[in-house]
Amino acid sequence: MVENFLISKFLTDIIPTASSASSEAELIKKFIGTVKDFFGIESASVDMVYGNERSRSAIVEYLINSRKAYMDNQLSEYSEFPELVEYRNQGFLSAAFLPIMAHGKVIAVLAMLSNQENKFSGELVDSVAFGAAFLGFSLAYKVETDRNVKLAGYFDSAFGSGIPQFLVSSSDSIVKANKAAVKAFPSLASNPSIVGALGMDFSKLGQLASGKPVTTVVGRSMVARISASKVSDTLIHVVAEDITYASRFMELSEAMSQGSDVAVFFLDENMAVKEIFGSLGAQFAGSKNSLLGKSLTDVLGIHLDRASSPGEPRSALQGAGSADMLLPNGNRLMVHYVLRSTPVSSLLVVANADLEKYVAGLKHSLDDFINTTSDVVIVTDEQGYITDCNMPIEHVLGYAKEGLVGKNIRDLYSDTAALDKNLAYVRSGGGGIDNTYINLLKENGEAIPATHSIRQLRSGSTPSYMFLIKELWTKNLMEDQAKSIRERDTQIKNLRQASDLKSQFIYNISHELKTPLTNIKGFAKLMYEGDFGELNAEQKEYVKTILDESDRLMLIITQVLDAAKLDAQKVKLEVREISMRDLYENPSIKALEEMAHNKGLSFSWNVGYDVPNIMADPNRLIQVFVNLIGNSIKFTEKGGITVQISRKSRKTIQCKVTDTGIGISDEDKKKLFRKFYQAQKKNLVRPDGTGTGLGLSITKDIVSLHGGKITFESQLGKGTTFTVLLPIAKTERKKEK
Repeated sequence: MVENFLISKFLTDIIPTASSASSEAELIKKFIGTVKDFFGIESASVDMVYGNERSRSAIVEYLINSRKAYMDNQLSEYSEFPELVEYRNQGFLSAAFLPIMAHGKVIAVLAMLSNQENKFSGELVDSVAFGAAFLGFSLAYKVETDRNVKLAGYFDSAFGSGIPQFLVSSSDSIVKANKAAVKAFPSLASNPSIVGALGMDFSKLGQLASGKPVTTVVGRSMVARISASKVSDTLIHVVAEDITYASRFMELSEAMSQGSDVAVFFLDENMAVKEIFGSLGAQFAGSKNSLLGKSLTDVLGIHLDRASSPGEPRSALQGAGSADMLLPNGNRLMVHYVLRSTPVSSLLVVANADLEKYVAGLKHSLDDFINTTSDVVIVTDEQGYITDCNMPIEHVLGYAKEGLVGKNIRDLYSDTAALDKNLAYVRSGGGGIDNTYINLLKENGEAIPATHSIRQLRSGSTPSYMFLIKELWTKNLMEDQAKSIRERDTQIKNLRQASDLKSQFIYNISHELKTPLTNIKGFAKLMYEGDFGELNAEQKEYVKTILDESDRLMLIITQVLDAAKLDAQKVKLEVREISMRDLYENPSIKALEEMAHNKGLSFSWNVGYDVPNIMADPNRLIQVFVNLIGNSIKFTEKGGITVQISRKSRKTIQCKVTDTGIGISDEDKKKLFRKFYQAQKKNLVRPDGTGTGLGLSITKDIVSLHGGKITFESQLGKGTTFTVLLPIAKTERKKEK
C-alpha cells in the first residue's frame, strides 16, 4: 500500500509542475522524474498519441479505445500484449499503463515499468492517474496556445495589408476577413460565404492551394487574381487581389494594337513621344521605334505656342482638332486628335479621319442590317414618307412591303402626337430616340404595343430617318416564359442546396451526437457493473434504463447517420463472398429470432439447395435483413415470420421476408420508402412508436448500392412480403433515372 502522506506529497509536487511555464518536453521530463522518485519505479515514459497513428502499439490502441488504465504485475511470455512479453525479455517484472486525457480525448500514454513483481497497486495507479490528469490539461493547453499564438501573429500581420484576404473554413464560411475584403465585397454583410464572394468553394480553394494563382471575374465586373494557402485541413488563407483596371488596360492596349483607326501616344515633360499603343493599321508596322523621342510638332505638324511660355503649368497644354499626321514612311494622314496633360503625364489620342471610308462602310453595314434583322426597320424621307422597309413588317403589321413604300409613316401610329414630338427632337439635333413605347396600327386596325428608336441619316445635304421598331407582344410573352423558367431554375437550385445542407447538417449533428452518447453509455455501464461502488436494486434499475435508452438512441443516430451518408454517396461497400446459410448464424439474426419467440411468433430461415455464395457487403446485407425482419416482428401480433432465399436466375438470387401481420394500407404503400415516414399502427395490440421512419429508406438505398431491387406485396390484415433481388456477382450501382 502507498502511504497517504506520500500520495499527498506527490500531488503537492506535481500540480506546480503541471501549471509551470515550461515547454512541453520539459513538462513531460519533470513529470516522469517525479513519478519515478516518489514511487521507486525504474522506468517511466510519456508518448503523445496524435500524429503517430501508424506506429501505435496494440496496448496504446487499447488505452485509446477503453480509456482505462492497464496493469500486469507478473509479466511473462503469456502476457496479453506482445509489448509486455518484450518488456519481460528486457528484465521487467510488472507494468502499468495510463491514458492521459484532455477535453474527452486520449492525448498521451504513460508507461511505468518495474523490476519487482506486484509493484503496481490500484491505489498507486489511481494516484498517478490523478496527477496525469493535470498533466493532460497542461499539455493540451500548451499545444493549443502555441498554435494560436503563431496563427494570430501571422494573420494579424498579413491582414493589415490593403489587399482583400480571408480565412475560410471547410464549411465554406468566412472565419475572418480584413477591412479591404469587407470594402471590396459588400455582400459579406448579409452572406459571409466564400462561394457568394468569389464563386469558389472550399474544395476548389484546396486545389488552388497546391497550384498557381488564377485570374477570374468576380461578381459582374471585378477581375481578381485568387491565390490560396492551406493553414490546416479545415482552414485556408485566401488572397483576392483586384486587378480590374490592370486587366482593362491590357485589353484596351491589345484592342488598339489590333485596330486600324486609333493610336495613343504617351508624352514626356518635353512633349516628346515616350510610348505608343495602337497602330493605325499598317502605317506604323515595324516603324514604332522611329517615332520614339520625336516632338509633338514633328508628329502632328502643329505648334502649341503655350508650350514655351515661362512658368506655364503642364496641365494647360491640352486641346483637340484635326491635323495632317506625319507617318514614318513620309506620307501624311488626316487625323482627329485629343491632347490632355496633367502635372504627371500627357496623353495624345489620334483617330483616322478618312470619312469617305467610314461613310461607305457604314452604308454597307446599314444595308446589311436592314435586310437581315428580325426587327422592323423603316426608312423615311424628310417629310415622313416611307422610302424603304424590310420583310418583318409583313408579319408584324400585316402590310405588303411594296404597298408601304410612298405611304406616310404617321398612318402606322395610333398616337401621332408622340411621333411628331420624337421627330421634332431628332430634327433639332438633339440626338437619337431610343426605345420609346408606342402603339402601332396593323392593316386590320388592331393596335399592338411596341418600342421605336429613331436616327437621322445624312447623305449629302438631304436628311432621312431610320425607325427601328420592336414589337413587344411576342417579346413580352417570351420574357414572361423566360422569367418563369429562371424562377423555376432558382427554386430547383434552392431546393437542391437546401437538401444538400440538410443532409450535411444531419450527417454532422448525428456524428457529433455519437461521442457524448458513447460516454454516457460507457459511464452508465461502469456504474451498473459496480466500478464506482455497489448500487442497490432500485439504483441498478435506473441505470439499466439509461443503458437501454442509450442503445435505442444510438440506433436512431446510426440510422440517421446512415441515411445522411447514403444521401451524400459516402457509403463504400466492403464486398466479399457471403454464404446465405451462414448468415443465419449472425448474432443480429439470432437476436431477432429470440425477439420473435419472446413475442410468441414463429421464425424460420430457409435457403434453397441451389443458392450459391454471392458477392456483397456482409454488414450492409445484415442491416437489410435486420430492418425487414424487425419491421415484420413489430407489425405482427400472431403467426410468424418466414425468410425464404432461393435462386431467381443465373445471375440473381431472391430473398423474401414474409409475415402474418397487419399489412399495409393503400395510402401507406405510396409513401413506404420515403424518409421519416412511419406506417400507421392502429391495429397493433402493443403499438411501438419508437422508430425513425428511416429503416426502409436505408434498406432500399443499400439494395440499390448492391445493384439490386426491392419490392413488396401486402394485403391489409393478412400480412406483407418484401422481395429483395440481389446479383450473385458484384454489380455497379444503377444510375437513377
